[in-house]
Amino acid sequence: MIIQKSKIVNDMCTYTIIDPYDMSNKMNWVRCNSCASSTSVVSLYMTDCGHIFCLNCLNKDGKLNNVICLTCKKETKVEEINGKMSQEKALFFKDPEKTLEKFMKKFYTMKKFQNYHSEVSIKILSEKCNKASNFIKENVDRRKDMESKYHKLARLVKQQSEALKQKENETSLLKNKVGELVESVSRREKHQKILEEKLKRAQSFTQKRQNHYRGNDDKADSYILKRRIEDDNINFKPKPKYDVSQLPFSSSDKLPTSKDSRDSKKSKYPALKKRSYDENLFFNFSGIGDETECENMFLNLEKSQGDCIQRVTSTQKSPLLTHPMLLDISGVSSIPYYESLPDR
Repeated sequence: MIIQKSKIVNDMCTYTIIDPYDMSNKMNWVRCNSCASSTSVVSLYMTDCGHIFCLNCLNKDGKLNNVICLTCKKETKVEEINGKMSQEKALFFKDPEKTLEKFMKKFYTMKKFQNYHSEVSIKILSEKCNKASNFIKENVDRRKDMESKYHKLARLVKQQSEALKQKENETSLLKNKVGELVESVSRREKHQKILEEKLKRAQSFTQKRQNHYRGNDDKADSYILKRRIEDDNINFKPKPKYDVSQLPFSSSDKLPTSKDSRDSKKSKYPALKKRSYDENLFFNFSGIGDETECENMFLNLEKSQGDCIQRVTSTQKSPLLTHPMLLDISGVSSIPYYESLPDR
């Protein structure tokens, strides 16, 4: 029985089944494991467990199912060794050298292909790795910059918070000062009202005193004029006629002159002094009074401590008239108020 050469195609390579009867191809090892018969004598069969037997040894007349292996003593299946064998069993009948040569060619082709794509992949991955490393370095630098900026911002925030706290403290202090100023202003307004009332009373009192002095001066002047008229009437009465020759007369006697008569009248009748009253006369203030004897009524007010009227230097006509009003009004209450002054 002669088996023709055939090709079996596999995914990896192409297998060639060599004729087992060709002894020149070193296939004389294909024999029955029981009787050592070759393929040139009988048909040989290969079991699933890898043993080779002929039908005579297996005692089979063409029925190949449920065969007991003579070596393993196990039930198995057999397949005839020819060109129609399955690929799995045909591999055992290849030429090892040619198979190795074909496999090496395929191996080098596969290796070259894989190395090329590996190099391309490595190149791409190295570029990506370089980009990633550069990106990481940039991110590290950015992170350092961000950390420095963060620390600067943290310091600025801390400074701003401290400044804000200081501003709040200053604001609270200013509020307290404003409250104190408002209270002081209200107190000053009250004192100003009291001072205005006292000024009104003093002005009314001054007006009354001016009217009083004017009335007294008018009365005194009218009385003096009346006395003068009476005296003049008495002096101008007709004198009796005397004979001068009959009067005793010595050289030591002197006649009264007109000057003596004037002196006698002057001593008897004091000269009238018209007082001048200003409408603004009040407490000897600068520029609102005169230098009459009415000013001496309130000179004793200078001597009291805490007085609202203080003596200061000035360029006024008289030092008695330089008493400006100061801001301190605490001494106003010490000024006595008189409804009426006693007559002189």
